[in-house]
Amino acid sequence: MSTELNDENLEIMKQRIIDKATELFGRYGYSAIKTDQLASELGMSKRTLYQHFHSKKAILEEVMKSISEKTEQNMISSFNKIKKDKENIIEYLIDAFENNIKISSILSEHFFIDIRKNMPQILESFVHTREENLRRNFDKIFEIGLELGFFKENINKDILYLIHFYAMKYILNPKVLSHLSLSISEALRQIHIITMSGALTQKGIERFGMIDEKLNQIGPCYIDNNYVT
Repeated sequence: MSTELNDENLEIMKQRIIDKATELFGRYGYSAIKTDQLASELGMSKRTLYQHFHSKKAILEEVMKSISEKTEQNMISSFNKIKKDKENIIEYLIDAFENNIKISSILSEHFFIDIRKNMPQILESFVHTREENLRRNFDKIFEIGLELGFFKENINKDILYLIHFYAMKYILNPKVLSHLSLSISEALRQIHIITMSGALTQKGIERFGMIDEKLNQIGPCYIDNNYVT
């Protein structure tokens, strides 16, 4: 019994460390936060911190794993809602999108620049996992949209996915956006309008009007200056 309790306490402590590291790494960058600073913020010694994680790199790996898991859980939750209430697929997609933006906005652009430079393998693994999850869920949702008559039957889902994915990946980049007179949220809205308007049937376009309106309300608090690519 005491062993179970100790194991439970250990898991709680590990999660505290992950949560605090996510907050500090996301705000200031991975390299800027030292382990003694992280330990101090948690009210523990560095030695105690190392009893839970053998290195700062191990903490970073858990932070990235946690973000990936939250994103995947969000997509699974949305997909389960869609299966039960297919006619409102558009609304649930928007909810999933909003929640993923909230999750991703915890980690700043500075954080990703930092680990791209200093921990490229961890970033590569994170991006690979995220792209696999996105593709798997996109395929499921496309099939439901096709079944409901929202997508045109002559649309190739592989091409649609790649157009949408790479537009998101490369256009929603501060360097690219610096040459445009658009904010990130405005650019995001344009990507959805352009890619979806060619893929949707008239029925889908009517529902898409809801997406366009709601995307416009997601706003700078989640997207501008915080969007992760």
